[in-house]
Amino acid sequence: MSNSTKKWYDIRSATNAASDPTAAAEIYIYDEIGMWGVTAGDFVRDLKALGPVQNINVRINSGGGSVIEGNVIYNALKRHTAH
Repeated sequence: MSNSTKKWYDIRSATNAASDPTAAAEIYIYDEIGMWGVTAGDFVRDLKALGPVQNINVRINSGGGSVIEGNVIYNALKRHTAH
């Protein structure tokens, strides 16, 4: 799922996840974490919309932001069943 309102934030499902168990979803965060960039609410909503996947690759290049929002994102990834 892509969040079109955020220029530097994207979550993409693996295109061949059904036929390839090693396929991975991709998460890119190239923006500030928090109110001015990637919000925890948007991230958690989009992560849930991703559905069941076995693997997730997370790529982060952020200048920083809200520690609280970052902890929410971290915990959402930690609770997800994917590797």
